[in-house]
Amino acid sequence: MTDAARDTSDEAIAALADPMLRAQTLRAIANRNNTLTPTQARMYWSAIAEMRGDGERKQTWIARRLRVSRQRISEALRRHSAELAKEAAA
Repeated sequence: MTDAARDTSDEAIAALADPMLRAQTLRAIANRNNTLTPTQARMYWSAIAEMRGDGERKQTWIARRLRVSRQRISEALRRHSAELAKEAAA
């Protein structure tokens, strides 16, 4: 993990250019704290959506790299979509 990834401030995590590294950093925080802040959760969902792209990568590919189930990835993508819809409605 890079020094930037070791810094767990929201600003440092958001500054990570690689969505895989962002998601892995946030997974590590979730594993350590058993939770994420709402801002961190949104960053996690966004990183997963960024990795997925326009369906270029399968959910199972992402799940294997993050060591979570495909269902967790599916849930994160649904939450990201709901968050975007909520923002668009506002």
